[in-house]
Amino acid sequence: MDMVKTFTFGNADQFEGASFTKNGKLYGYEDCYKCEGTGILPWHMNVSNGVCFACGGNKKRAVRLYSERENASQRRRIAKQIAMEEARRHVTVEINELRRIKYAVQNGFRNIARLHEKAASNYVGEIGQRIDIEATMTFCMGFDGFYGTTYINTFVDADGNIFFYRGNPLAKKGEKISLKATVKAHAEHKGAKQTVVNRPKLAN
Repeated sequence: MDMVKTFTFGNADQFEGASFTKNGKLYGYEDCYKCEGTGILPWHMNVSNGVCFACGGNKKRAVRLYSERENASQRRRIAKQIAMEEARRHVTVEINELRRIKYAVQNGFRNIARLHEKAASNYVGEIGQRIDIEATMTFCMGFDGFYGTTYINTFVDADGNIFFYRGNPLAKKGEKISLKATVKAHAEHKGAKQTVVNRPKLAN
């Protein structure tokens, strides 16, 4: 039975040389790939006098030998593995593309919701007027400045009107609030009408 050297996916080289059996498997000897059959690594003389650590200075290393039948079996196995990896890669590409589409759609819906919010918001009250507000907090975050931490508060009433207040935190995002405040200005932010208020007083 012809034996060939360690399996390659293409054509394997015919093995010619001494062989031996270990654990029921056939092996042969070939020149060590690390030291090219010299047993010495000249660039490694400071460790064990340069003795090759791959072959232990024996100049030869054992390699597994395969019959043509075993070789063909390994070719089929590796071909199957390659096909499976390619299938997994294709599935991963498809999943990533679906995620990209999902995020794009979600972002589109968010943009549509923002446009609806902008269109719904109108100015409330007259400048200097004290008004009652029932609203839901949509944003509250502190920013450090020269005079300490200032909080940006935005809240929306049931009609979709947006209010803006810069000062202390009024409540957490999502909480409903009831307050009196003075209309300071009518302004626009990113195309949305906002009623800017000051001197807010939360209802007990």
